Amino acid sequence: MSNIKIYGSSFVFFIFTIALILLAFFSRSEILEQNINILIVLFGLSFGWLIGIIVSPYNSNESIIFTQYTKAFTAFFSGYTIGKLDQITDEVFSPEFIFDPTNGFRLLIFISSFIISMIITFVFRQYL
Repeated sequence: MSNIKIYGSSFVFFIFTIALILLAFFSRSEILEQNINILIVLFGLSFGWLIGIIVSPYNSNESIIFTQYTKAFTAFFSGYTIGKLDQITDEVFSPEFIFDPTNGFRLLIFISSFIISMIITFVFRQYL
Protein backbone atom coordinates (compact mmCIF):
# COMPACT_ATOMS: atom_id res chain seq x y z
CA MET A 1 0.00 0.00 0.00
CA SER A 2 2.81 2.45 0.82
CA ASN A 3 4.30 1.97 -2.69
CA ILE A 4 1.07 3.27 -4.20
CA LYS A 5 1.28 6.36 -1.98
CA ILE A 6 4.88 6.96 -3.00
CA TYR A 7 4.28 6.41 -6.73
CA GLY A 8 1.10 8.46 -6.75
CA SER A 9 2.63 11.30 -4.76
CA SER A 10 5.74 11.28 -6.95
CA PHE A 11 3.66 11.41 -10.12
CA VAL A 12 1.56 14.32 -8.84
CA PHE A 13 4.69 16.10 -7.57
CA PHE A 14 6.45 15.88 -10.94
CA ILE A 15 3.35 16.99 -12.89
CA PHE A 16 2.78 19.96 -10.58
CA THR A 17 6.46 20.93 -10.55
CA ILE A 18 6.70 20.82 -14.34
CA ALA A 19 3.49 22.84 -14.60
CA LEU A 20 4.81 25.45 -12.15
CA ILE A 21 8.12 25.77 -13.96
CA LEU A 22 6.37 26.08 -17.35
CA LEU A 23 3.98 28.68 -15.95
CA ALA A 24 6.88 30.57 -14.39
CA PHE A 25 8.78 30.50 -17.67
CA PHE A 26 5.99 31.31 -20.11
CA SER A 27 4.10 33.86 -18.02
CA ARG A 28 6.62 36.59 -18.85
CA SER A 29 8.45 37.46 -22.04
CA GLU A 30 11.51 39.11 -20.50
CA ILE A 31 14.39 36.82 -19.55
CA LEU A 32 15.00 38.53 -16.20
CA GLU A 33 11.38 38.14 -15.14
CA GLN A 34 11.33 34.51 -16.27
CA ASN A 35 14.45 33.85 -14.20
CA ILE A 36 12.93 35.54 -11.15
CA ASN A 37 9.78 33.42 -11.50
CA ILE A 38 11.80 30.21 -11.78
CA LEU A 39 13.92 31.20 -8.78
CA ILE A 40 10.73 31.75 -6.78
CA VAL A 41 9.58 28.23 -7.71
CA LEU A 42 12.97 26.78 -6.76
CA PHE A 43 13.01 28.69 -3.48
CA GLY A 44 9.52 27.43 -2.67
CA LEU A 45 10.57 23.85 -3.47
CA SER A 46 13.72 24.17 -1.35
CA PHE A 47 11.92 25.76 1.58
CA GLY A 48 9.16 23.15 1.41
CA TRP A 49 11.79 20.41 1.37
CA LEU A 50 13.42 21.85 4.49
CA ILE A 51 10.13 22.19 6.37
CA GLY A 52 9.05 18.72 5.18
CA ILE A 53 12.22 17.24 6.70
CA ILE A 54 11.70 19.10 9.97
CA VAL A 55 8.06 18.00 10.38
CA SER A 56 8.76 14.34 9.61
CA PRO A 57 11.80 13.07 11.53
CA TYR A 58 12.89 9.48 10.89
CA ASN A 59 13.42 8.60 14.54
CA SER A 60 13.40 10.03 18.06
CA ASN A 61 17.06 11.09 17.83
CA GLU A 62 16.32 13.17 14.74
CA SER A 63 13.24 14.57 16.49
CA ILE A 64 15.38 15.77 19.39
CA ILE A 65 17.90 17.37 17.03
CA PHE A 66 15.15 19.07 15.01
CA THR A 67 13.59 20.39 18.22
CA GLN A 68 16.93 21.94 19.19
CA TYR A 69 17.30 23.50 15.73
CA THR A 70 13.78 24.89 15.94
CA LYS A 71 14.47 26.43 19.35
CA ALA A 72 17.70 28.01 18.09
CA PHE A 73 15.95 29.34 14.99
CA THR A 74 13.09 30.74 17.07
CA ALA A 75 15.50 32.44 19.48
CA PHE A 76 17.40 33.98 16.58
CA PHE A 77 14.30 35.37 14.88
CA SER A 78 12.51 36.62 17.97
CA GLY A 79 12.13 40.24 18.95
CA TYR A 80 13.35 42.77 16.44
CA THR A 81 13.29 40.41 13.45
CA ILE A 82 9.71 39.34 14.15
CA GLY A 83 8.69 43.00 14.22
CA LYS A 84 10.25 43.55 10.81
CA LEU A 85 8.66 40.37 9.44
CA ASP A 86 5.29 41.67 10.58
CA GLN A 87 5.74 44.74 8.38
CA ILE A 88 6.78 42.58 5.43
CA THR A 89 3.82 40.25 5.95
CA ASP A 90 1.44 43.21 6.08
CA GLU A 91 2.85 44.48 2.79
CA VAL A 92 2.84 41.10 1.03
CA PHE A 93 -0.75 40.33 2.01
CA SER A 94 -2.09 43.84 1.32
CA PRO A 95 -4.72 43.95 -1.46
CA GLU A 96 -2.57 46.31 -3.56
CA PHE A 97 0.27 43.79 -3.57
CA ILE A 98 -1.72 40.56 -3.97
CA PHE A 99 -4.03 41.86 -6.69
CA ASP A 100 -1.14 43.06 -8.81
CA PRO A 101 -0.96 40.28 -11.45
CA THR A 102 2.82 39.78 -11.26
CA ASN A 103 3.03 39.81 -7.46
CA GLY A 104 -0.06 37.64 -7.03
CA PHE A 105 1.28 35.11 -9.53
CA ARG A 106 4.66 34.98 -7.82
CA LEU A 107 3.09 34.56 -4.39
CA LEU A 108 0.92 31.71 -5.69
CA ILE A 109 3.79 29.87 -7.39
CA PHE A 110 5.85 30.18 -4.21
CA ILE A 111 3.04 28.85 -1.99
CA SER A 112 2.21 26.07 -4.48
CA SER A 113 5.80 24.91 -4.86
CA PHE A 114 6.31 25.08 -1.08
CA ILE A 115 3.23 22.95 -0.37
CA ILE A 116 3.90 20.26 -2.98
CA SER A 117 7.55 20.00 -1.95
CA MET A 118 6.63 19.70 1.73
CA ILE A 119 4.04 17.01 0.96
CA ILE A 120 6.38 14.89 -1.19
CA THR A 121 9.15 15.15 1.41
CA PHE A 122 6.74 14.10 4.15
CA VAL A 123 5.42 11.16 2.08
CA PHE A 124 8.90 9.87 1.25
CA ARG A 125 10.12 10.18 4.84
CA GLN A 126 7.02 8.50 6.25
CA TYR A 127 6.47 5.69 3.75
CA LEU A 128 9.89 4.85 2.32
